[in-house]
Amino acid sequence: MGTEPRFTRSSTGILAGVCKGLAERFQIDGMLVRILFIASVIFFGVGICFYILLAVSFPRQDQLDRAYDTRIMGVCARLALRFDFDIGLVRLLTLIVFLSSLGSTLLFYVILYFVLPTRNELHKA
Repeated sequence: MGTEPRFTRSSTGILAGVCKGLAERFQIDGMLVRILFIASVIFFGVGICFYILLAVSFPRQDQLDRAYDTRIMGVCARLALRFDFDIGLVRLLTLIVFLSSLGSTLLFYVILYFVLPTRNELHKA
């Protein structure tokens, strides 16, 4: 449990390291990823929002030791540890669901805080 995150931001990227991190993850050229992001901004207008979501969700490569630290109540980290998912993807999906539901999932998030076992309880099991 608690495997190293597979989706990370690069610590040496141009802005937040998202494009370089994705390029390293999928083993493609970083310039190609940057061009795709720029195209999504120009043609679809969603690139900036998606970039910000990825920058907030994915941990930086030089800070992986703190990737599972509690951010907001620690629910995403506990979900990732409990089900052995990538922490960056759990945070990204949580943000997308939260924003698309206009915040109505906040109640569910608070309930999960009380229902999910803590990090210490997960390591004891």
